[in-house]
Amino acid sequence: MDSFVLQKGIVLIEINGVFLLVADQEGRKYCNYIKVINETGAFIWNQLKDHRSLDEIVSNIQDEYEILDSYHIRKDVNAFIQLLKEGNYIA
Repeated sequence: MDSFVLQKGIVLIEINGVFLLVADQEGRKYCNYIKVINETGAFIWNQLKDHRSLDEIVSNIQDEYEILDSYHIRKDVNAFIQLLKEGNYIA
Protein backbone atom coordinates (compact mmCIF):
# COMPACT_ATOMS: atom_id res chain seq x y z
CA MET A 1 0.00 0.00 0.00
CA ASP A 2 1.26 3.45 -0.91
CA SER A 3 1.54 6.01 1.83
CA PHE A 4 1.47 9.74 1.18
CA VAL A 5 2.07 12.40 3.82
CA LEU A 6 0.76 15.87 3.07
CA GLN A 7 2.85 18.73 4.39
CA LYS A 8 1.33 20.49 7.38
CA GLY A 9 -0.04 23.93 6.80
CA ILE A 10 -1.39 23.34 3.27
CA VAL A 11 -5.10 23.76 2.58
CA LEU A 12 -7.17 23.35 -0.55
CA ILE A 13 -9.55 26.19 -1.32
CA GLU A 14 -11.85 26.90 -4.25
CA ILE A 15 -12.57 30.41 -5.44
CA ASN A 16 -14.98 30.79 -8.35
CA GLY A 17 -14.13 27.35 -9.71
CA VAL A 18 -10.37 27.82 -9.33
CA PHE A 19 -8.70 25.32 -7.01
CA LEU A 20 -5.70 26.49 -5.00
CA LEU A 21 -3.32 24.78 -2.62
CA VAL A 22 -2.48 27.52 -0.13
CA ALA A 23 0.35 27.32 2.37
CA ASP A 24 0.05 29.06 5.72
CA GLN A 25 3.11 30.30 7.59
CA GLU A 26 4.13 26.76 8.56
CA GLY A 27 3.53 25.39 5.07
CA ARG A 28 5.60 28.12 3.42
CA LYS A 29 8.67 26.58 5.04
CA TYR A 30 8.32 23.72 2.55
CA CYS A 31 6.61 25.00 -0.59
CA ASN A 32 5.25 27.93 -2.58
CA TYR A 33 2.50 29.99 -1.01
CA ILE A 34 -0.07 29.17 -3.73
CA LYS A 35 -0.32 26.43 -6.35
CA VAL A 36 -3.18 26.38 -8.84
CA ILE A 37 -4.53 22.91 -9.61
CA ASN A 38 -7.47 21.67 -11.66
CA GLU A 39 -10.63 19.94 -10.47
CA THR A 40 -9.12 16.48 -10.85
CA GLY A 41 -6.04 17.59 -8.93
CA ALA A 42 -8.33 18.82 -6.14
CA PHE A 43 -10.11 15.46 -6.16
CA ILE A 44 -6.76 13.67 -5.85
CA TRP A 45 -5.62 16.04 -3.08
CA ASN A 46 -8.74 15.25 -1.07
CA GLN A 47 -8.16 11.54 -1.61
CA LEU A 48 -4.60 11.92 -0.32
CA LYS A 49 -5.88 13.94 2.64
CA ASP A 50 -8.21 11.03 3.45
CA HIS A 51 -5.23 8.63 3.39
CA ARG A 52 -6.37 6.73 0.29
CA SER A 53 -3.93 4.38 -1.42
CA LEU A 54 -3.01 4.77 -5.07
CA ASP A 55 -5.32 1.87 -5.97
CA GLU A 56 -8.20 3.50 -4.09
CA ILE A 57 -7.57 6.86 -5.75
CA VAL A 58 -7.57 5.28 -9.21
CA SER A 59 -10.77 3.38 -8.45
CA ASN A 60 -12.46 6.48 -7.03
CA ILE A 61 -11.53 8.53 -10.10
CA GLN A 62 -12.96 5.80 -12.32
CA ASP A 63 -16.21 5.97 -10.36
CA GLU A 64 -16.37 9.77 -10.11
CA TYR A 65 -15.59 10.52 -13.75
CA GLU A 66 -16.93 7.28 -15.28
CA ILE A 67 -13.61 6.37 -16.90
CA LEU A 68 -12.77 2.74 -17.62
CA ASP A 69 -9.06 3.05 -18.49
CA SER A 70 -7.27 2.51 -15.17
CA TYR A 71 -3.83 2.37 -16.81
CA HIS A 72 -3.91 6.01 -17.95
CA ILE A 73 -5.56 7.16 -14.73
CA ARG A 74 -2.78 5.54 -12.70
CA LYS A 75 -0.15 7.12 -14.95
CA ASP A 76 -1.74 10.58 -14.58
CA VAL A 77 -2.21 10.24 -10.81
CA ASN A 78 1.42 9.19 -10.41
CA ALA A 79 2.53 12.19 -12.48
CA PHE A 80 0.43 14.57 -10.35
CA ILE A 81 1.73 13.05 -7.12
CA GLN A 82 5.28 13.40 -8.43
CA LEU A 83 4.66 17.12 -9.11
CA LEU A 84 3.34 17.54 -5.57
CA LYS A 85 6.42 15.78 -4.21
CA GLU A 86 8.77 17.94 -6.29
CA GLY A 87 6.99 21.05 -4.99
CA ASN A 88 7.20 19.71 -1.41
CA TYR A 89 3.42 19.62 -0.97
CA ILE A 90 3.86 15.95 -0.10
CA ALA A 91 6.61 14.88 2.29
